[in-house]
Amino acid sequence: MADLRTPTRRTVLQRLGQWGGAGLAFEALTALGLLASPPARAEPPRLPPDLGRGRSVVVIGAGLSGLCAGLLLARGGFDVAILEATGRAGGRSYSMRNGHSFAEEGGPRQRVDFVGEGAYFNAGAGRIPRNHGVVLDWCRRLGVALEPYIFMCESNLFQNDAFNGGQAVPLGQLRYSLYGALAELLDKAIRRQALDLPLPPGERDALRGLIARYGDLTRRGEAFVFEGSRRLGYSDPPGAGDAAGTLRPPIPLEQIVGSDAADLGLFSSMLLSWQNSLLEPVGGMDMIAAAFLRQDIPGGRQLRDIVQLNCPVAEIGQDADTAALRLADGRRMRVDFLVSTMAPTLFTPLAHGLPAELKADLDAIRFVAATKVGFETRSRFWEADDGIYGGISFLKEDISQVWYPSAGFGSPSGVLTAAYARGAPAERLAALPLGGRFEAALRGGEKLHPNRYRANMRLASAISVAWAQMPYFAGGWSYEDEATLATYDRLVKRLPWGRVYMAGDTFSHLPGWQEGALSAGELAARQIGERVAAGRR
Repeated sequence: MADLRTPTRRTVLQRLGQWGGAGLAFEALTALGLLASPPARAEPPRLPPDLGRGRSVVVIGAGLSGLCAGLLLARGGFDVAILEATGRAGGRSYSMRNGHSFAEEGGPRQRVDFVGEGAYFNAGAGRIPRNHGVVLDWCRRLGVALEPYIFMCESNLFQNDAFNGGQAVPLGQLRYSLYGALAELLDKAIRRQALDLPLPPGERDALRGLIARYGDLTRRGEAFVFEGSRRLGYSDPPGAGDAAGTLRPPIPLEQIVGSDAADLGLFSSMLLSWQNSLLEPVGGMDMIAAAFLRQDIPGGRQLRDIVQLNCPVAEIGQDADTAALRLADGRRMRVDFLVSTMAPTLFTPLAHGLPAELKADLDAIRFVAATKVGFETRSRFWEADDGIYGGISFLKEDISQVWYPSAGFGSPSGVLTAAYARGAPAERLAALPLGGRFEAALRGGEKLHPNRYRANMRLASAISVAWAQMPYFAGGWSYEDEATLATYDRLVKRLPWGRVYMAGDTFSHLPGWQEGALSAGELAARQIGERVAAGRR
C-alpha cells in the first residue's frame, strides 16, 4: 500500500483537478511532461495510377468527403463521376458571398447582399482545430492559405437574464474571478491541512505559491486571499497622467456557480476541439473545396470537370457485378463501385435490396439541428467599444452564440454570425419565419451590446440557414450519444454493402467536422483500391 503521508504526483494532480479545475491540472500535466504529443497523421492513400483502369466509380455528393474520394480514385486510374444534387460543391463547408442565392425547403429565396470587399458568411463549418491533422495536411497539399481563428477573446461576453441583472459581463472577468475564488479556497485548505493527504512543509509552501500565482492572490498575513486582479480587466482603462483606470470587481463565487456560465462558454476553451491554436482558410471555409476542384486528374482535366451539379439520385441498386443508379432526370448508370456521402436517412429510401439490419442501423443515425443567422455590420463597434477582436460571446437564449470575425481587424465593417444554435434551440429558431429569426438575433445582440447592436446591423444583409431544412441535408451532423456511437460501430462491421461504400463525416468518429469527412473519403478510396488490388470482384 502506498504511504499516505507522502502523496504521489497522481494524488496532487487529482486535487488540482478537483479544486482548481481541469485547466490547472492540464497545465501541471504539461509541466511534468506527462502529456504526449499527438501522433503524426498517416499519409493519404496513394493508389497506383493504373490500378482502376477499366473500372468505373460514381461518388454521390460533392462535399469534402466526396471530392476527396473522387480525387484519389481518379488519380488511381478509375473512371469517376461525382454527382451533386445541389447547384454547388462543398457541402456544409459553405461560404456565402454577395449575389449568392439559396432557399430552404418550403422557404423563401434568400439573396446575399454584402457590400464589404471580400465579405462572406460561413454558413456551415467555421474552424479547423490544431489536432485535425488530415484537414491541415490536405490544406498543405492543396495550397490553401490559413490564418488564425480566434475562438476566445477574454473580452467576449456572457449574458443570462438571471445573472447580474441581465447585464453582460466579459468572460475574462468571470473566468479569473472563478480562478481567484477557487485558488483562495484551495490555499485555505492547504494552510489548515484540510486535505486528506497533507504535503511535506516544503512542497506545501511551493504548492501554495503555485496556487497564489494561478489565482493571482494577495498575501494577507498567513493567508492568501483574492481581492481582484488586473486579469479581470478595466471598466475604465488606464492612461497617462492621473488616469489610473478602474479595475472590474471580482464576481462572487456564489454568483458564478448560479450563472450557467459553466455550460455557456466559460470552459469551452478546455475542449480539445477549441484549444488554441485554431485556424481557418483565408477567404472562407469553402476555399478547401475550391482547391479540390482545381486539382489535376488524368486526361488533362481538373476535378471540377467530373463534377455534375444539380444531379440528384432517385434510385440505387446493385447486382453481383455492378451498382446501378437512376437519376432524377431519368438517366440510368451502371458502375463497378458506388461511394455515397449522403446522410443515412436520405440514402435508405433510395436504396433497393438493403438488408433489414443494415437499413435499421442506417435509419437509426439521428442528426443534430443547427441554425445560423448572419448580418453584415455598418461598423466594427465590438472592437472599438468593447475591445473584442474575434471570439464568441455566449447567451442563454435560443440564438446561443455570436461569432465575431477573426480577420479584417480595424476595417469599416464585418460579417457577424449573429446566431449559432444547436439541438433544441436550433429547432425552435428554425421554426420561426425568417423575420422572426432575424428579430431573435437582434434582441439577443442588444443584450450583449445595448443601444448599439441593432443600429449597426445592415438589415438588408440578413441571412439564415437551418441545416435540417436545407435541400438534400439531414441537419448539422449526426449525434455523438452512446446509442448513435453503438450504431456506428455496428455499421462499420456491416459496410460496405456489396459494391456500395459509405463516406462523409457521419461515417467517422468525428461527425460534423471536416476532419471526419476527409478521413472517411480517404478510407472509401483506400478500401476500393485494396479490393481491386486484391483481385476481388
